Amino acid sequence: MPELSAADIGHALKLAPDAAVEFLRGKKVAVTEDWRELWRAAHTRAFTVAKMAKRDLLAKTREIIARKLAEGLSERQAAAELEGELRKAGWWGKRDADGAQLGSSRRIKTILRTNANTAYAAGRHRRQKESTATHPYWKYIAIRDGSTREAHRQLHGKILKHDDPAWEAIYPPNGFNCRCRVRALTAARAEAEMAAAPEVKLKGDAPQTRDVDLVSRRTGEVFTRKMTDVKLTDANGFERWFTPDAGWGYNPGAALRRPKPGMFADPNQRDWKEVGRPGVIQAVDDDPEVLSAADIDTAAKSLAALRSATGVTKGGNRRAATPDGVEDVIIYDEHLPHLFDGTDKSRARYANFLVPTLERPDEVWLVGYKNNKGDYEFRQHFIKAWKNKSTFTLGVESTDGQLFYTFFPARKRKDINKKRIGELLYFRDED
Repeated sequence: MPELSAADIGHALKLAPDAAVEFLRGKKVAVTEDWRELWRAAHTRAFTVAKMAKRDLLAKTREIIARKLAEGLSERQAAAELEGELRKAGWWGKRDADGAQLGSSRRIKTILRTNANTAYAAGRHRRQKESTATHPYWKYIAIRDGSTREAHRQLHGKILKHDDPAWEAIYPPNGFNCRCRVRALTAARAEAEMAAAPEVKLKGDAPQTRDVDLVSRRTGEVFTRKMTDVKLTDANGFERWFTPDAGWGYNPGAALRRPKPGMFADPNQRDWKEVGRPGVIQAVDDDPEVLSAADIDTAAKSLAALRSATGVTKGGNRRAATPDGVEDVIIYDEHLPHLFDGTDKSRARYANFLVPTLERPDEVWLVGYKNNKGDYEFRQHFIKAWKNKSTFTLGVESTDGQLFYTFFPARKRKDINKKRIGELLYFRDED
């Protein structure tokens, strides 16, 4: 595993560290057994270390990496501190149950470098997006040494407009330990370079996805996931395809997107009308079973009903497979009690609506809102109408697995339009 070069370190020191730290600290911790459980863009909003089951240890790991960025800790200092925390928690060496590798010196380096590089890239992306008026072209820069992937080497020096759709997939890092970066160019500089070497000018198509089978080297389990491919065409008409490593076909800067001014407050915000959606969503699916009041008249019964409906075991989690283009939702057992908290426990009666709404929604919106600290965060709103005409289900998911949902009578379905704002990620094809 190569060390960062002096050029890499020098470039990192010029970054706006606040944005990188904001990116990292803004991630909610997520417990996963395998890195593929959080797929593609989900990594921009969730911090995870495979097989690290303790959320407090995940939070400590995230904070050590954030301090590395914010305070300029050396990799050796951060690694020593992280190793101490992992050993103290017993997360070191091989796991007794199945021999899986937990903490090790090599793994610590991967954890530190992968998360630091991704955070730096997110901060760099924000700064470059804010400068497109003067620097509208972006140039892909690879570190060309013996450790560089050949596909990354071939992109070195290539120039694309900042708004080219290819950047949604190829903005680095494009794999574990990828050291590539992007340099912003003025129009004059980019045009001069492209005139001298027309082959460096590229135009990309929208990223494409395909299903691939990934096999766990430890267990032999097969994971079916999506691989991202991007077709790039140069000024001479030569076409090439670029494929980020499995699980890396996303833009880390997506999590630092700023909501439009006044989102969730401004009456002129982008909403369902502006994107051409109908005013009332027509129901197509029959209702799942609504539980009786007797089924949920105690907290224990409510929790049992939610576990049964979601397929989440005690202390476990379950990943709901949402539509393409929408981040999968991981439902954690520890958060289920929130769904019947307080004096009104009737929401647990609709436990059977939860997973179908996440997996077969009518619409999904990415909504920006202010948290209690005054900072912007993003949530996905899952919206689904049911034929029953007595309820309208709204599921709201935050990255750490916290779920919220409400129901609207059919006569009040238009009230749901207040939630149909932000960025429309998905809508059901009504044909």
